[in-house]
Amino acid sequence: MYFADHLHRVTALLNTVTTADMPAVLEDLLTPQEIVELGERIEVLTQLKAGKTQRVIADEMGISVTTVSR
Repeated sequence: MYFADHLHRVTALLNTVTTADMPAVLEDLLTPQEIVELGERIEVLTQLKAGKTQRVIADEMGISVTTVSR
């Protein structure tokens, strides 16, 4: 399968999951480490949307600028 197929499959699943069921679905699909990494990526995105620079985000979160730019 190609990336677009997987993206469609994930999107379709998440569109059917209620907010109440989301934590259980994520725990079924992802490892604890993957959940942490996804949470960090979401935080980076939130901070970028708030106008913070990549360097400030990296310093505040204790991660590398490369991780932020990814």
